[in-house]
Amino acid sequence: MKQQAGIQETSLTAEQGRSGWHLFHNDTQQPVRQHWHAYLEILYLGEGACRMQTDSSWHDLQAGDLFVISAGSTHSFPDLSGCRFLVLQITADFLCSSSLGSEWQYLIPFLQPDQSCLAHCHLGGGDLLLALLQDIETDEREKPPGYDLDVKGKLFCLFAQLVRRGAILYPRARQQGLLQKLESALTYIEKNSDSEIKIGQAAGLCFMSEHYFSRCFHLATGRTFSAYLQHVRLHRVRELLIRTDLPIEIIALQTGFATASHLAAVFRKLTGLTPSAWRLEYKNLRNY
Repeated sequence: MKQQAGIQETSLTAEQGRSGWHLFHNDTQQPVRQHWHAYLEILYLGEGACRMQTDSSWHDLQAGDLFVISAGSTHSFPDLSGCRFLVLQITADFLCSSSLGSEWQYLIPFLQPDQSCLAHCHLGGGDLLLALLQDIETDEREKPPGYDLDVKGKLFCLFAQLVRRGAILYPRARQQGLLQKLESALTYIEKNSDSEIKIGQAAGLCFMSEHYFSRCFHLATGRTFSAYLQHVRLHRVRELLIRTDLPIEIIALQTGFATASHLAAVFRKLTGLTPSAWRLEYKNLRNY
């Protein structure tokens, strides 16, 4: 997404980007100018009342309201006097690490730029959604072993509750229809990501031309074909780093990377760490 005139893009720090999520309290009393970011954001207003603008729409928030802003959606707060927010920011790679999980159809509109998917509901005392947020806050503060897995599970529960309550405002059903058209290609990628896969081959599985397939694929997943394939491969790399003691050279061959050095370069660009360093960091966390 290109930066819009007068609208600021914000991003996670390198450390926050590696973990894939960031939670904090925001009690600023200053107006927040219109801005956007490449991750989705969950806001819980603990105190006060305010108006929020998302793209061209206005929303009135009061204490106890939970609001979810999709990646790429511009938003601002002209007056935050007396307000205190709990803010949870989440990247696409952390939330949707697998292409074929059933969660994909519900979450992709939040993670795809320019879709303006929102969720809004009020939480009363003892509400399950509020309890989930409080548990995530405890995980962030205490960081027990495996806390990232626990946080991801709680986020899935949170979104499931939003779906059941009818609180999610999906922009269109178009993405779901496109994902269904691409199901054969997505399934093939998931099962054969360790092999070379050409875009023409994937397009043929869906009975589409390469040009039309490429356009549909980007609209449905928010990624180019090559970026999506790399995303699936890197997810498999992380699984093997965690679950096995295989050398990096073998992991590279089993996940579709030509060499260990190629894998290391791509992995480091994504996480800030080499595969070996990432594996060591994970093991140290487990032994904490």
